[in-house]
Amino acid sequence: MTTHPDELPAQNRGELQPEDSHADVLASNAAVLRWFTSRVANREIAWDLTQANWEAYQVWRAKNPCTPVDSLTGFLLNLAEWTRKDYYKRAYKTLKREAQAGGPKDMVALEDMKLLLAADLPSSLASVVHSIDLGLALARLKERDEDKHRALMMRYIDQMNTKEIGNVLGVTPQRISQMVGDAIQLLKGSRHLANYGVSKGGHQ
Repeated sequence: MTTHPDELPAQNRGELQPEDSHADVLASNAAVLRWFTSRVANREIAWDLTQANWEAYQVWRAKNPCTPVDSLTGFLLNLAEWTRKDYYKRAYKTLKREAQAGGPKDMVALEDMKLLLAADLPSSLASVVHSIDLGLALARLKERDEDKHRALMMRYIDQMNTKEIGNVLGVTPQRISQMVGDAIQLLKGSRHLANYGVSKGGHQ
């Protein structure tokens, strides 16, 4: 997705270093915005993270005024990974407080979410796991159909194949494949994930 530079968050031009021209800043932040947009599944969050990333760069620049930067875009994209990790760390802490207030079921769902965030997932599911509301969606899935929830977690967290899961749940491998597919569809249709624009094609 290409974003017009004028749509980027406003920057404080007065704090720019001489090597950071107006055009360089706009082009670099456009690249960072595209990077975040492809990874957080929510454009508003992507905008906020782009701004936070730029602010982090300004803090670094203030501490290192004489350190040359070969590529502003490259530097910002490298910094973006740390900005994203910090965002999820803070989001997880917030969700954990809410889950503790909600009770044991929400805490279990939160741990499920933490595991899924680190799992190697197919594109059909990867497009939703970056949502900080996934914990709530998982909690509702477990309440609605515990076997489908178990099948999903065993498949992608325990890395069990359909035959192994079928032996545990007492159903055929074909039925397990269907259950996992149904679980993914239920997550994608959850009202907790309704604002994340999940598409059939997954994410990049």
